[in-house]
Amino acid sequence: MKCFSALCVVLGSLLFLAGCNEGEAFFRFRPIENAAWEKNAPVVFELDSLGLNPDKSYDISIEITTDATYPYRNIWLFIGQNVQDSLLRSDSLDIQLADTNGKWLGNGVGGLHQLSVPYIRSARFDSTTFSRLQIRQGMQDETLKGVERLGLEIRTTGDK
Repeated sequence: MKCFSALCVVLGSLLFLAGCNEGEAFFRFRPIENAAWEKNAPVVFELDSLGLNPDKSYDISIEITTDATYPYRNIWLFIGQNVQDSLLRSDSLDIQLADTNGKWLGNGVGGLHQLSVPYIRSARFDSTTFSRLQIRQGMQDETLKGVERLGLEIRTTGDK
């Protein structure tokens, strides 16, 4: 009977977790080695647009995880991408990671803080185009300490 109860808990948990990912088309994290992001080391996400429906629109968010050694309240990111067509576009984002009182934004557990930042709303993907998104840190530090990982999430519009 104990085995059956444990099995029910495990199956229930798996079903719950599967339901949480509804609408999620792409979600990947790339670790930053030793939590030290070199200025000349871009984080690259290659997107297989064949898995994305060209009749749907998608919201794209950048996920950033920092640890307690991150020295600033913000981070500048330089992004090169050809997400919506074959043209390469460049963006720069100034992302606030903490408020003026030093309280970290987003979610945090055990000294890590993760923040989800909306990047592109209602993007449409062409199934014949190979999409790529490249992110570089734009801070003055040659080696930016305290950045644990960067992520990219793509969800069907309205499924947040």
